[in-house]
Amino acid sequence: MEKNNSGYGQGLLSDTGQIRYAETDLSFLSGSPCHFRCGIYMACVSGRCEVSTGAEAFLLEEQTELIFLNGTLLHRLQATEDFRVRMIVFPGDVFLKAILPIDTPYMNYAHEHPCYRHTPDDRSQATWKQMCIWMDVAQMLFSGDSRTQFRELQEYSFLQSLLLWLFGTVPE
Repeated sequence: MEKNNSGYGQGLLSDTGQIRYAETDLSFLSGSPCHFRCGIYMACVSGRCEVSTGAEAFLLEEQTELIFLNGTLLHRLQATEDFRVRMIVFPGDVFLKAILPIDTPYMNYAHEHPCYRHTPDDRSQATWKQMCIWMDVAQMLFSGDSRTQFRELQEYSFLQSLLLWLFGTVPE
């Protein structure tokens, strides 16, 4: 995994032109809040961290997911030393193209409930493992600055498939 503590800088995150994957401790959000203009999807894989949007605070613990589809203000308030998230950021134009066939109620649900903590039951643990597979695919496709002739199609296909899978877990 891309080990990137503070080098995953605000400029890259606040507005990205392509999907990016990183593993980070969000320390770059410690000093001051960052206004993200891109979508963010993260999954806490270890430790604990409190983040704030200014209006709402979220506690990220192991097996907690946090998603903001249209960007947000985000600030890291406090974290344990072992805190790590796997994170995908995605540009607004790719999101808008990918979201077209998806019903509005799912977007509203994600907006109203951006944070989800997995529970110990079998169904939730299976969903957590599947989400980790999605992160593995994102790592393979979108770590670093790889440029392929199919990058645009990969981004669109990946994000649409991820969103369809993610929203398909909502009824559960």
